[in-house]
Amino acid sequence: MRWLINCLYFIGLLIGLPFFLFKMATAGKYRRGLMQRFGISLPTLADGKPVIWVHAVSVGELQLSRPLIAGLRERYPDHQIVVTHTTRTGEQVAEQLYPDLVRCYFPLDFSFAVARFFRAFRPELVVLVELELWPNFLLHAKRSDIPVVLVNGRIGERSASGYGRNAWFFRRPFSALSLAAMQNEEYAARLRRLFERMGLSTEVINVAGNIKFDNVRIGVDQALRSQYRGLFGFGEDELVLVCGSTHPGEHEILVDLYRRWREAGLPLRMVVAPRHPERYGSVREIWKRAGVGLIDRSCLTLPSSDSALRTPHSAPCILLDTMGELGKVYHCADIVFVGGSLIPHGGQNMAEPAGIGVPVLFGPHTFNFPSVVRELIAADACVQVKDSEELFANVRELAADPQRRARLSENAQRVVEAGKGAVERHLALIESEVQSPKSEVRSPESGVKEGLNP
Repeated sequence: MRWLINCLYFIGLLIGLPFFLFKMATAGKYRRGLMQRFGISLPTLADGKPVIWVHAVSVGELQLSRPLIAGLRERYPDHQIVVTHTTRTGEQVAEQLYPDLVRCYFPLDFSFAVARFFRAFRPELVVLVELELWPNFLLHAKRSDIPVVLVNGRIGERSASGYGRNAWFFRRPFSALSLAAMQNEEYAARLRRLFERMGLSTEVINVAGNIKFDNVRIGVDQALRSQYRGLFGFGEDELVLVCGSTHPGEHEILVDLYRRWREAGLPLRMVVAPRHPERYGSVREIWKRAGVGLIDRSCLTLPSSDSALRTPHSAPCILLDTMGELGKVYHCADIVFVGGSLIPHGGQNMAEPAGIGVPVLFGPHTFNFPSVVRELIAADACVQVKDSEELFANVRELAADPQRRARLSENAQRVVEAGKGAVERHLALIESEVQSPKSEVRSPESGVKEGLNP
């Protein structure tokens, strides 16, 4: 089957080669880590230490993995953790979050590249965060008797339908899963139906909760709030709107709304944090064309003490052009808009600002986080708007109604607090899995089986 998969990949590569060559010539992110993804120049591991391989695609998955990786390190202190990622931004965040762990890019799903990674790492356990299921990767793990665990699992209706239509193709790769720990019963039921259609056992599917909630701080950090409001030059009487993880198509809307809010007399300041660093330049250009002042966060200097002078500037808006800082900046907000939701991207993580206790708004396109959105809406803990006009109206209303802002914040914190505990449930499931007979793994080279013990 791997030859069929490789042939399909090569055909796709040939068709898309002009596009990829152009992107590689014009965008550094397409060149970054390319050789490594083919299994060349992989990092060297400590001799003799068994390996747990954790794969998290990009920024969101790497951040939510923090408490899980901490738990794995505590329970399996004699093992080394290898963290892989797919994107350039993921590389930057992994370096910040896991400076003492082995980190590298995830292999391209050609069988020869996958084999090189497995020979180099010889993992006893593979942990995949959310839904990162690549056929050749899974098939290699299955041939090597290496258990593969899916954590914080989620599967949308569209993805499930696609897998179901091609059940004959995905049956063998999906059979490699030793455990699928899903975020909620909706996702678990959807995966069970898919497994039944494929003729696979559903016993591996469990509900463990959403790790995102465990990774969220409850309550505003007043020190961070003061630090960033001072850094950005926000007055105490000014309202701050942080627009997090925004996408193309939303920036033009937001700068237009900002002008209208200011014309309506709102003492509003804005922080805009694009989801992808390559959008920083286009955001600057959009703000420039709109005639609205914007300064890069990287041009501002953090004060060394409470009495230190901040970097002076007169721009009403801040471009957050740094990586891994959005979570801290949320603490200085009075209102948060979560991006990727006014356009059909599917939304971004709403749990983090909700747990901090800041009123959260987002648009109609939230199909990436349906259960979180339902819980927040049911608890009157957020505001979902249909379009830019509703966003304009609701920000105005919230600006004028501190009691409603406080009520939304309190309700959101209760939702997030109630969702905590997923990390411990995941770790318990993983422990039961790796201690079971299925968890014995074969060394790719020696053929000897070795158990994973805490």
